[in-house]
Amino acid sequence: MANTKSAIKAFKQSEKRRLMNKSRKSKVKTLINKCLASVTSKASQEDILNSFKLAQSELHRAAGKGVIHKN
Repeated sequence: MANTKSAIKAFKQSEKRRLMNKSRKSKVKTLINKCLASVTSKASQEDILNSFKLAQSELHRAAGKGVIHKN
């Protein structure tokens, strides 16, 4: 465990970041799976497009935050 005040603060910050990144990554995976499921289930074109837009938006957001690589 951290001994100094600054080390304790850094630990708390990294823990908050880790939990947020975990949440974002989980959301991205869920939206990708929903998008793929709508394509394979032959849903309407509008539903497929909406699920793709949601997944794409969340992917770009996660990449911008550094949760996943941009490429």
